[in-house]
Amino acid sequence: MAKRKVKARPEEIAKIKTLINSNNKEYVVFDIETTGFDYRAEAKIIEIGAVKFNKVNDEYILGDKFSRLINPEQSLTSKIIELTGITDDMLKDQPTYHDVLPEFKEFIGDAVLVAHNASFDVNFVSWYMNKLGIELINDVVDTLEMARDILVDMTSHKLNLVCEKLGIEQESHHRAVDDSRVTGEIFLKLLPNYIDNQIDLFSLSSQGFNEINHSSTVAQVNPFTLTTNNPNEFVEKKENIKIEKKDDGLDKKIAISSTPSITVESISYWSRGSLERIYVNAKEGVAFFDVNTKELEADAWKIKGMDIRNEEIHDLTIRLLEIKNTEELANFRGKNYLPNDLRL
Repeated sequence: MAKRKVKARPEEIAKIKTLINSNNKEYVVFDIETTGFDYRAEAKIIEIGAVKFNKVNDEYILGDKFSRLINPEQSLTSKIIELTGITDDMLKDQPTYHDVLPEFKEFIGDAVLVAHNASFDVNFVSWYMNKLGIELINDVVDTLEMARDILVDMTSHKLNLVCEKLGIEQESHHRAVDDSRVTGEIFLKLLPNYIDNQIDLFSLSSQGFNEINHSSTVAQVNPFTLTTNNPNEFVEKKENIKIEKKDDGLDKKIAISSTPSITVESISYWSRGSLERIYVNAKEGVAFFDVNTKELEADAWKIKGMDIRNEEIHDLTIRLLEIKNTEELANFRGKNYLPNDLRL
């Protein structure tokens, strides 16, 4: 039986958007390791790892780090030792949570907390802070909810699987310091999806690509690079695709089946954070192919303003770029199709 996908909770996504677009200047990404899953059954925290990110002029700068092993005053099970690599010998001379959690509270201050499956980490820390008379009231961003919201093609959003999907290298999975580091990378990669003042991804123009992101490339499609020395209309037929090339160098129309024609102006590669997309820009609208879901092929296209089917825009784009398949489309960066003065 196929595993059921768990969708992001709308109320959590709304909260994340609000927090990211607020005036918060400091985020603390953290992770804990424990002796078990239930703090109410006296499972204890054995490690806390955290990193700060300071928001400066819309950039997130890596700040201070926090790393503590904690003596749980009980022996670890073989399962926990195998999972974390932490041993009783490593913990026997370490301070208990009575000393570490006040330090951690001072470290986080009023920062927004970020964690993967945050309810687990926050509930554990809050439970033991309460025992010390400390209240944990910081706002929280859960990267698990972000991953469920953005990486919708995944059936599981465990930390290691999300890292693999986003190309983030893990050094010591199930060690708090490294898990907090990679959680921070996940947060930064998914963050652009929630910024209110980001550009409308359906309204990008060729000029706009180069203005907003130096890693973007724009391809003027070679089959439509026209000259004025041919006074006659040129029509090329390929199966059900008719390409009209006109001598004014402006009109470049494509008629597919019986659908209205569209005027293609450019095909472009664009990236921001974890997003990578191939855009087809036309006078009538825009379509983009999400590289991160390329296994869906034609279904990965999103279209606005053009009366054209996913399968048609998919086949058309591959033809116009003179490439062979979806894999080559996903790797397209436009450089072979740029005039010399536009090469990046």
